[in-house]
Amino acid sequence: MDEKIILEEDSFSENFEEMLEESLKGLNVGKVVSGTVISVQPDEVYVDIGRKQSGIVPASELSINPDVNPEDIVKEGDVLKLFVLKTYDQDGIVLLSRKKISLNEQWSNFSECEKNAEILEGTAKKIVKGGMIISCRGMDVFIPLSQIGGKKGTPLENYLGHTHKLKIIEVDQSRKRIVGSIKLVEEGIKKEWLKEFWNNIEKDKPYQGIIKSITNYGVFVALGHIDGMIHISDLSWKRVNHPSDVVKLGDKIEVKIKSFNEEKQKVSLIYKKMEDNPWEILKKEYPVGKVFESKVINILPYGAFVAVLPGIDGLVHISEISNEKINSPNELLSVGDTVKVKIKFIDGKKVSLTMKDIYS
Repeated sequence: MDEKIILEEDSFSENFEEMLEESLKGLNVGKVVSGTVISVQPDEVYVDIGRKQSGIVPASELSINPDVNPEDIVKEGDVLKLFVLKTYDQDGIVLLSRKKISLNEQWSNFSECEKNAEILEGTAKKIVKGGMIISCRGMDVFIPLSQIGGKKGTPLENYLGHTHKLKIIEVDQSRKRIVGSIKLVEEGIKKEWLKEFWNNIEKDKPYQGIIKSITNYGVFVALGHIDGMIHISDLSWKRVNHPSDVVKLGDKIEVKIKSFNEEKQKVSLIYKKMEDNPWEILKKEYPVGKVFESKVINILPYGAFVAVLPGIDGLVHISEISNEKINSPNELLSVGDTVKVKIKFIDGKKVSLTMKDIYS
């Protein structure tokens, strides 16, 4: 009887090994299978792959993100595409990977992104020799120094932790290398901006700008992707000794287009405002016959100049200073004197004043 039992056990063992071997056929390493999640554990996920073996996906093989929690991305009943890593004949276990499938799909996706010049987003995570690494869609993308773009001289540390737009310029799966460019995106944005700018620019159109540099003859204003220039004479209606008397580096100002040349990529701007134009104020507030007090600012042999408004001086001709004949304005006037004058007439940009009608 004992001999019969031993024979039956040997027969069962042989049959099990045959069944196991048969069930493992076609499950070669590298094969892609479909599995339904039957249990989710902190360290692994169990799946039914339609065979007698147990299918196990370790947490480390579940996602290209190494810190992922299995319960956050899969649940019971989910159907997953899986890659066969290893088959254990004796234990009847099949070790599977979802990460490898994701990785292969990602390589294909990045190749498509390169082909289609798609704009992606990623976060700069570390500086490496010759550039920096950006994490994009779970993959590391190398950005060479020549492709970082941005303002020249900006420290690489300033990019870390920030989100950047980039294009893929090289995908080499055999070398596990993806190369990207921030510069290409910036150049594309600049090109579109300039196209829009030149299509819509017109004289007297207002723009917001930032003072970029100051020279003796004027200032340069950053309008976006192009700089405009304000000549010192267009900064203020008042006399300006130096542009820094009116604006400072970094000031945000509103300007208007004075003239432009798309071919030469030049834009001239005006900062002084029409409502501050002293000649317009003069027309409204200083009609012919108006009497007012002001200071003598200059004396010449033929008359004295008196300040009317900031940027506008009026001339009191020697014949209009007094009812009595004088040989020189200096006989009655000195620079700095406060005098009463009356608007006699305005001719274009010339203001003629009189004193003798007032003091007679």
